[in-house]
Amino acid sequence: MINENKKIKDVDDFNCYAVEMWEGFLETFTKENGLVRDITEDDYAEETWSYIYTDRGDRLANRMRDRLIKVGQKHFPNEDIEIESHYYQEG
Repeated sequence: MINENKKIKDVDDFNCYAVEMWEGFLETFTKENGLVRDITEDDYAEETWSYIYTDRGDRLANRMRDRLIKVGQKHFPNEDIEIESHYYQEG
């Protein structure tokens, strides 16, 4: 799963690469494909948020992040794999 052309030498390189991959994936989530939706008054949301993930979108986002973490742990077993994005807040 790691692109050999990326020259990932250490866990920091991997974390940066994994965040780029995850954010690219999250950017494909739209209202039209049912993965995000408008925020309603019943939702907890920060003022800066413009959408919220649907249950399906949340599951897909977490599965992708979990896969990336597993890949990182395989290549860097004694290191902390940290994959976070401003596109995604745990709720």
